[in-house]
This record gives sequence, structure tokens and C-alpha cells, in this order.
Amino acid sequence: MRFFFLVIISGLILISGCGTNSSQNTNNGEVEEHASLEEVQTFVEAKQEKQALHITLLLQNNSSEDVKLTFSSGQQFEIIVLNDKNEEVYRFSKDKTFTQAIETKVLKEGSQMKWHDVWKTSNVQTGPYQIKGQITISESSPKISADKLSDEISIQVEENEVN
Repeated sequence: MRFFFLVIISGLILISGCGTNSSQNTNNGEVEEHASLEEVQTFVEAKQEKQALHITLLLQNNSSEDVKLTFSSGQQFEIIVLNDKNEEVYRFSKDKTFTQAIETKVLKEGSQMKWHDVWKTSNVQTGPYQIKGQITISESSPKISADKLSDEISIQVEENEVN
């Protein structure tokens, strides 16, 4: 009798545990985990002033929830500049060292984070350039798709003014 009672209780516990997964089945049978945020977007902006190009990288959260960002090092962003021959002429992280510490930041709903860098253009030819910017998170919660963490723009570097 005792064994029978134990089997019944074990079966009830096993059955009650079924169906408590946080994933949901959609109509077409695919499992949908917590959807990635489509309302988070990265933007690159650049403004030339005298012999420098001021580059700003923005991460905008237009969603209705806070986003937890985890960085695996002190490098939180990367900026790469390519000339019209697709040759790399500038990289933010080149010749820099970064701390190897995990850092977590919260991007509040409706807010943005900014990173800024200055590229010295005194020895650069005038002409068109591509600026690529990327936020270098190791993970986020909720998940942000990788294409939402980068942006690129085309700019025209004008003749440098010397003052």
C-alpha cells in the first residue's frame, strides 16, 4: 500500500511539472522564446571640426522595457573607418588596452547611451569614407539581435582647416 501511494504521489509531481516551460508554441509549431528586442537601435553620427572627425555612437532603447547589457571588457564599442578603396584607415581599439572585467549596464526604456571618439584627420586625404560602429556587448537581457548593435554611414572628409 505504501509503495502504491508513493507511485501515485511521484506521478502527480511529474505531471504537475509538465507544461511549466516559459517558452510558448506559436501557431506554426515553432517555439518562441522571449522575443528579441526590435525597438533597440544603434546609430553612428559624425561631424568634422577643424582637423578632427567627432564620431558618436548611440544605442537607443525605444522599447517599453529596460535592457540589461553585459560587456566582457572595458571596450564597449568599436569604430572602424574605411577609405574609398575599402582599406581600413582608422580603428578605435588599435594600440589600446582595455580592462578584462565584466561590466553590466542597464539601458532604461525610452533612453539612450552614447559613446564618443575623435579621429584626427590632419594627415587624411579629402574624399569619401565609411564609418562602421558597433556596440560590443557579450549578452543582453532581453536579447538584442546583432544587427541592432551596429550601424554604418558614409561621410565626406573635407579639406582640413588649420587654426
